[in-house]
Amino acid sequence: NNQQLSAIKNQVGDIYLNRLAPFKNRALDVDVVQDLMIHDLDLLNFLFNFNRDTDVHIKATGQKVVSDNWDIVDARLVWPTSGRRAGIRSVRNYVSSVRSLEIINSAGTILVDLVNNKIFYVDTNRHEDGIKTIFFEKGDYLALEQNAFYHSILKDVPVAVTFEEGLLAIKMAIKVLEAI
Repeated sequence: NNQQLSAIKNQVGDIYLNRLAPFKNRALDVDVVQDLMIHDLDLLNFLFNFNRDTDVHIKATGQKVVSDNWDIVDARLVWPTSGRRAGIRSVRNYVSSVRSLEIINSAGTILVDLVNNKIFYVDTNRHEDGIKTIFFEKGDYLALEQNAFYHSILKDVPVAVTFEEGLLAIKMAIKVLEAI
């Protein structure tokens, strides 16, 4: 039920993000961190509500496969103040499209499959109920983001992502690249 799902989500523990895509022969002038992973770094900052907290320890590995830049990057992040951990994997020459977010904590596990529009979850205290599945409607999130930006200019309303939040995502991306 929604209460169980909210209990798991509201106690964000460890997060694992995967953004894997088949080769598209685009954006090869930048690495996969700046092309794909930066969106997940921004999402982590939103979920963990770190704002300007860049005190994070990062270990990362990378491979150059289809370009002269990093095409595969695995990053592990730990925030020593809160003890929260995250893993991010970004690949731009995978065999299929995978876009997922997994949250694991003492209340249970949530797996959001953004390609197939499904949320799977299990409540740690209710294993007999098994894995629950919720389906959600697919949206054009890039168009929504662009429309929100457009309306913020036209109607002088706050933008969805502030300059500071965007800058923090860039700083985090630089830290990942330095860790490689």
